[in-house]
Amino acid sequence: MPFSTIKTPVQPAELKILQRVFDSICAEHQLPKIGPDAEALALILVRQLQNGVKNESELAALGSGLMHHA
Repeated sequence: MPFSTIKTPVQPAELKILQRVFDSICAEHQLPKIGPDAEALALILVRQLQNGVKNESELAALGSGLMHHA
């Protein structure tokens, strides 16, 4: 992930949330955790968190919704 896309550092508790959401979405949609789609998903989740979406359920809904449209 390029450094220019990171607004603020992700805190350890936030990283745990992001990891759980990412893992859940990958499992639900049978998405390999390595590759361009996974990288795009991770970037979107980080950006949403940095834009104020801190609730795990909201992040999961956003990420899962994106996968249904992909």
